[in-house]
Amino acid sequence: MRYELKKLLGFREIWVGGLLLTAYLLFAVITESSGAQDWPLVYQFITRFGSILFPGFLIIGLSRLFCYEYNEHTEPLIHACKSGKKKTFQHKIGISALYAVCIAIFIAGTAFIVYMLPVRTKTSPSASFDQIYSVLNLSNVGLYSCQVLLMIAGGVPLIGFILLLSVIVRRGTVVMFISGALYGSFLIYNTLIRPRIYISHIFLILDNLFKYNPVNLINLEGFGCGDFWSIQDNYMSNGINAFPLITPLLVIAVVTAIELAIAYVAWTRRARK
Repeated sequence: MRYELKKLLGFREIWVGGLLLTAYLLFAVITESSGAQDWPLVYQFITRFGSILFPGFLIIGLSRLFCYEYNEHTEPLIHACKSGKKKTFQHKIGISALYAVCIAIFIAGTAFIVYMLPVRTKTSPSASFDQIYSVLNLSNVGLYSCQVLLMIAGGVPLIGFILLLSVIVRRGTVVMFISGALYGSFLIYNTLIRPRIYISHIFLILDNLFKYNPVNLINLEGFGCGDFWSIQDNYMSNGINAFPLITPLLVIAVVTAIELAIAYVAWTRRARK
């Protein structure tokens, strides 16, 4: 596991792209935090900015994970061991999960701190740090933490897709391009095309097909909790209701299982050649 982590941190793309994305993160939140802020703005951070930052970090960080051994010609050494390919695969999946969690905490924590700075200096009770909304009996921090957890869960299928491409393509740059193009296409569809298309039978079928696309899952719209008001509508309209979580989580579990199963088969088949 340590060796995989060392390789991951050695990728130049993480540092160069990470600095650019961090600059965008700071610019976005500092620009908005100049006035008096409130918790509803914090709840909208993932929908507005996290849906770009989180997948961006995932794409630049994980695209080369399964390409490294091929590019460095060290694959035969790993596959020569009796359980080398299995352990390496498990370690790479573990590092991917750890990386995703750390990145989510970094971007969400940075936004939280910057947004809360002006709030902590205000005396208005409506902007109090300890203000509690009556939603699922969670405090502000608890509700925001749930949003971060759902963002991580929403990014799991994208992680699986990136790793699958990394196993098959074995070219980090190509994996970044394909993953970025796919996510960007869904982002364009959600933000530019979908609001302007006339509702028709064909469109409804297409919209239902894309309901749980990576963008909708990461920006929390697929979970119905992109902001405070949607959380109230979807989870508190007729008492506490967790049903909106079940379908997207099932979709995530099934899609990710398929992606990782195909990736493992491709990884082990290549080892036998």
